[in-house]
Amino acid sequence: MHFYSKQKVVYTYRIFQTHTGYFTLQVSSGVEEKFFKTVKELIDHYKQKNQGLATHLGCSLKRKTLQPQPLQYVDCSGDYVVVLPD
Repeated sequence: MHFYSKQKVVYTYRIFQTHTGYFTLQVSSGVEEKFFKTVKELIDHYKQKNQGLATHLGCSLKRKTLQPQPLQYVDCSGDYVVVLPD
């Protein structure tokens, strides 16, 4: 998850899912880890100010996805040479 601040700095937060299914952010040592049932709950919590992040979460950005390119057949049979034994 990447977020931009007004200073044009990118903050990257890693979201982990525990073996019990809860979600948490990677935190620095000494910072209390918080757990959430859903990613939406986690994001809603960290949108509030003063929750321990370098900056609170703002609006989300739509992910850019690559458009699948159509497959093109290329006849490479002319590139092969049959090697006969000596």
